[in-house]
Amino acid sequence: MNETKKAGKWHPSLSQKIQFIKGDSVGDETLKQVREAVEGKSRVLVLLDSLHTREHVIKELELYSPLVSPGSYIFVNDTHHDRFSDAHKGEGPLAAAQHFAALDNDFELVTELPKHSMSAMHDGIFRRKGELPPIEIRPATDD
Repeated sequence: MNETKKAGKWHPSLSQKIQFIKGDSVGDETLKQVREAVEGKSRVLVLLDSLHTREHVIKELELYSPLVSPGSYIFVNDTHHDRFSDAHKGEGPLAAAQHFAALDNDFELVTELPKHSMSAMHDGIFRRKGELPPIEIRPATDD
């Protein structure tokens, strides 16, 4: 059973910007809900963080990368598992990210991170080629 929640539980100002959809990330119903949620949106960023196996993450990348806006990003979380966990060596998120990076697609691997950044996504951040549309700036509200 899929469940949709707004992020306002954590911070009220996020409720209009972030939506969580809980379900099988590669399941038809979940993907349908995600596609409906992003339909018509000019800026879509995707963060993948579910089952940490190579094949599952490859499937997520195949399904969700087409939803990413030009100039925006898809993040493969927990690529460090492949480096530090015997259970994932060569068969986890990093292996999937390396597979995706080797494909001829419209994504580029982001290799430069801010100098003092710490990340669980090294070698798992991809930027879709192209430019983001301009940001519409609206006055802040108390909602």
